[in-house]
Formats: sequence, C-alpha cells, structure tokens
Amino acid sequence: MRYLASCLTAVGLWTAASSLASAQPADAFYTGKQIGLYVGFAAGETYDLYARVAATYMPRYIPGHPTFVPYNMPGVGGLKVANFLAQQAPKDGTAIGMSTQSLALEQALKNPAVQYDVRTLNWIGRMAPIIQFVVASQDAKVKTFDDVKRREVILSATSPSGMTYVIPQVLNRLAGARFKIISGYNGSSGALLALERGEVQAATMTFTNLFVEKPEWLSSGKVIPLISNIDRRYNRLPNVPSLVEVGLTAEDRKILLLYSSVATLGRSLAAPPGVPKDRVEILRTAFDKMAADPEVRQEFRKRNLLEFDPLSGGALQSLIADTLDIPADALVKAAEVRQ
Repeated sequence: MRYLASCLTAVGLWTAASSLASAQPADAFYTGKQIGLYVGFAAGETYDLYARVAATYMPRYIPGHPTFVPYNMPGVGGLKVANFLAQQAPKDGTAIGMSTQSLALEQALKNPAVQYDVRTLNWIGRMAPIIQFVVASQDAKVKTFDDVKRREVILSATSPSGMTYVIPQVLNRLAGARFKIISGYNGSSGALLALERGEVQAATMTFTNLFVEKPEWLSSGKVIPLISNIDRRYNRLPNVPSLVEVGLTAEDRKILLLYSSVATLGRSLAAPPGVPKDRVEILRTAFDKMAADPEVRQEFRKRNLLEFDPLSGGALQSLIADTLDIPADALVKAAEVRQ
C-alpha cells in the first residue's frame, strides 16, 4: 500500500508539474530560449539571406527576446526542411524553417519526396514573393497576352523542368497561348541574352531583372510584359494580366492558381504542426512587427534583397488552403500539363 501511495503521489506531482508547464504564460515561454531557424538551401543563397534578416530582427519583437540560431539544411530541392518540420522538429515553438517556394505544387503533384502536408504547417509570414514576367521584344509583333493566342511567339527557356519552361507550357495548354519554347539556355541570363540578340522573341524576366538591372528595357519599350506568374495583377503593372486570370475554364484557373503558388509562397517562414496556438500567434505578431520596421527595409537594400512584399501568416495559411482545394481530376490534369 505504501508503494501504491508513493506511485500515486509521484503521478500527482508529475500531473501538477505538467499542468503548471502548460499553464505557463506564452509571453514567458521564450525567455532564455533559442529558436532554430532551418533553411533549405546553402549559406549565401537568396533563401539564406532572407532567413538571416529574420534571425536578426524577429527576436526584438518576441517577449523574452530569444536567440535565433540559423541552420542550413539543403537537400531534396529545399523539401528537406519541410519534411523536418513536419516529422522531427520540436513542436513547442522553438523551431521554424524556410523551405522552397514550390512546397504546395510539389505536394499537389505527388512528388514522392514529400513527407509533409503544407496545410498543417503553421505559417508565420512571407517576406517576399518570387515575381516573374513573360516579356516580348518590341519586334515580336505582339503587345498583349491575347496577341500570343493568335500568333506564335518564340520564347527562350532554361531546362524543361525549370519554371521558365513550365509556365509558358502551362499557358499553352490551359490559356490558349502559342509559345514556341526553345530550351537549353544557360540560366536566366543566357535566356535574356538570346532575347537581346534577337534569337528569340520572348523570355522570362524576374522582378530584379525588369525593375533593377534593366529598367531601361521597360521604360524605353524594348520589352513588353505580357503576363505575370503571380495570383493577382502586380501593382506596378496594373494592365498586365496575372497567371490565374487567363485560364480558359474555371478548372483551368484553379490549376493556374496552383502553379502561381510557386511565386506567391516565395520566401516564407513556417513552424511545425502542433505548436501551441498562443506561441504561433507570438511568432506571427513578431513577424508582422519586423516587416513594418523601417530598419528592416534598409537591411534588405544593404543586402541587395530588393524584393520585399510581406504577407501575414494568417493570410498565407488561408491562401495555401485555397490553393490546394482542388478536385482530384484537376490534379491529374495539373500533372499532365507539366509533362
């Protein structure tokens, strides 16, 4: 009986301690803690640079001011971090990660390397989308995307697995475009050089290409933006349609929303599933305050990270849910158009 009483006492003490820990105010939790920030790419790459800005500034806005410790975890095209968050990372709010922008697309297309559900990750916020534009040269005899539906346009691309190839191909199949895609160019710079030399009539330009490196191409009319790869019109080019709006049917537009998620998700931070809601809210609030800090914008300029268009964690969570709310037959079609 004494043994039983001792066991019951021990259980009671453990239960009380557990209850006390769970009742610990969220504001006090992070005092003296470290938060691991896991990055799906190597040090010095763009994802890593964005993550390190977050590691520097987010602790200012978290009660208790924990230390962020970045860890580079490259592998599986950036999916390794998402798999780690879903399967192995601590679920107490001391681990967050920045994985690849194609998380939703890879899950929807049933990439066998996917071991996560992007909908169950707790999204903290997006630092920047990855905006690209399909542009035509001034000599291409097309001025709008509708013109490309009536006239064949020769377009340069990198490899058939890259988005400079995939997006024009998806537009051919779901929006009636007539891009003749020539692949094999050495990176985006090679594809743009082909456009400049007149070897092709169209190419893909990033936000940085178009607005920072070669703004005179746009201002002089040397290139004409035909379409963007994001889910809504870009505010600096309000007359240029977005990827989603040009689908021929409602199903096609849903598939195009899935492909636009690659751009929309961009450089985003997420926490594992199962993190207590109050700690998720603390991280989201800290992200939002960081995003509004003028000093952070100066830091982006200093690091030549010129794209900065933050999106809150809650909005990102809803957007991902909407993106993956797609019927099974449409998913089959989404995979087919990529082939």
